[in-house]
Amino acid sequence: MSTRQTLSLRAYGRSSQVLSNIRVKRRVMSHRHHAARITCATIPEQDKRKTYWEKDAEHAIDLLRGDVELDDVDRANIAHTLKMLAWLASTGQRAGSSGSTRFTSAPEDLLPDVDLPPAEPVRRTKLPREAEASPGYSNTILLQGFNWTSCSYSGGWYNHVQELATDIASAGFSHVYLPPPSQSVSDEGYLPQQLYQLNSKYGSKDQLVNVIKKLHESGVKAVADIVINHRCADKQNDRGEWVIFSDEVDHAGSSLSWGDWAIVGNDPAFSGTGAPASGEIYGPAPDLDHSNPALRGALVDWLNWLDTEIGYDGWRFDFAKGYSPIFTEEYVRSSVGPESFCVGEIWTSCMYGPNGLNANQDPHRQVLADWVDANKSTSSVFDFTTKAILQEAVNDQFWRLKDERNRPPGFIGWGPNRAGTFVDN
Repeated sequence: MSTRQTLSLRAYGRSSQVLSNIRVKRRVMSHRHHAARITCATIPEQDKRKTYWEKDAEHAIDLLRGDVELDDVDRANIAHTLKMLAWLASTGQRAGSSGSTRFTSAPEDLLPDVDLPPAEPVRRTKLPREAEASPGYSNTILLQGFNWTSCSYSGGWYNHVQELATDIASAGFSHVYLPPPSQSVSDEGYLPQQLYQLNSKYGSKDQLVNVIKKLHESGVKAVADIVINHRCADKQNDRGEWVIFSDEVDHAGSSLSWGDWAIVGNDPAFSGTGAPASGEIYGPAPDLDHSNPALRGALVDWLNWLDTEIGYDGWRFDFAKGYSPIFTEEYVRSSVGPESFCVGEIWTSCMYGPNGLNANQDPHRQVLADWVDANKSTSSVFDFTTKAILQEAVNDQFWRLKDERNRPPGFIGWGPNRAGTFVDN
């Protein structure tokens, strides 16, 4: 599958000729090649006899030297395009009728004499080699194995799921994601406190181990709902602030006894002394500073414990937009590995207009694509774009079921290998 990101700019060149509607376009072709090109809506008449790469390069340089303000990403994309065009020129190739050519790489010494940033453009990355045909993503059908009231189920929720394990397998589900495992301030589990304490409102640690064992015997894998964006403190400091985290369960690995250093410094509700958050602030609980290596190391130890001691096979990352996806990549690679099924929750609002849901939801699915790119495809993402579109399409709006290129309009149309179709919960 290919994916395209388009950046629309208005730019002015060095001459009096106004270049309008310049679009810097990038496209990833399959998982082996990528193409980059600049398409100019207006090309001076004297340029008609020039090759595509000559015209594109000249107008790209004009754009960089012009008066228009460009941010780092804009300039990086243009710089990358120039590298590709320089490589094309060095090989004596001409672009095809579509104006695009597949490239491999461009030598640095072929760059034009322009002040260019060193950064590479943001672009869809290919799947890691170990994940290209990973069994964790082959024919995966994920069942959410709980709902918002399961924590109050009489007899214990884990026991109930254990009784249904055979039926779950017979229904064709390959994976079940179970509720947050740790002791929590909220019964549902999304305000975790002591992470190694697995006696929760859903059942005991032993019951959790037993239900995972039963699922495995039935041929079904277990995915943990991982809540690590934030954590509730259980003690106050001498100023009465809830910033002290306890870790009272014996375990191997790093301690989870933390202080205010573990909380991001820009959380408006809690007095953290850590670095600013690398994502959105959650609000109801202290956001953790994932940029701190000691904190990440302790979380990796905990994830490995869940994997080896409890039996989990993969992760569902709750509120994954709260910290950088580069940390998500580390957590996956350092625990279950990118060959195992993992999925992130990146919930953002779709675009709506006077007539309801907008037909074009590319900006929404671009957020999902960017997150998968940034974690180097070590984790898939729930395709909430498709969910929103399907909810409208079933109301006799079937025209919504394809985009302008006749592909599925959600993230699945761009990255089917890492798009987790989300129906509802």
